[in-house]
Amino acid sequence: MRSGLKITAAVICTVLSVAILAGWALMIAQYYVSEQAQEESSSDLRETDSPAAPVGMILTDTGVYRLFLEANRLYLGWLDEGLAVETDGTAAPGENGRTYRRVTSKAYSSLQDLQKAFASFFSPETCKRLDSLYLETDGVLYRRQGMAVGGVKPLSARLQVTAKDANTCTLVVESDFGGSRKPEQTKYTLEYLDGNWVFTGSFQGSLWFYNEVQ
Repeated sequence: MRSGLKITAAVICTVLSVAILAGWALMIAQYYVSEQAQEESSSDLRETDSPAAPVGMILTDTGVYRLFLEANRLYLGWLDEGLAVETDGTAAPGENGRTYRRVTSKAYSSLQDLQKAFASFFSPETCKRLDSLYLETDGVLYRRQGMAVGGVKPLSARLQVTAKDANTCTLVVESDFGGSRKPEQTKYTLEYLDGNWVFTGSFQGSLWFYNEVQ
């Protein structure tokens, strides 16, 4: 009887040992499968990060609207219209008081700061236009006078997103000026460049939306 019990116990121990070894083998196999999956995932990520693959993310309509409002206010405030630029009449040295006046607005105290702000919303082509409007001398910022475009504010306007994917987005602003003048549509293009969504190509500021962002 005791011999039979010893044999049974030995069999049980053997079975348990085999089960434990099988469990360890399964864990090791799962580990290597997981490692391989991570390597493949990393490889896929590296391929996605390549220049030929989409690197942005699809913007929501609300996000597009917000970007346009902020870009539009910066553009009209500091580029063509200069609505946010205040000067005190002091002429830039060497300009005989006829072209450039000292900027007293507190938002941007240097040309570099202004260029950095524009680079957050616009492509380099638009940012370069700042060089023809501003100069900095001895740490003082000046703006060229008589360069405002003088646009007409429409009676109403609406913005509509027409297409978007991970790298590009197009939107249209339809402006109504009333009277016999037909509503005008202006197209804008957003592109994901160097990790940032910026407006590329021609940008025409909308006076209707200027005060939407404070």
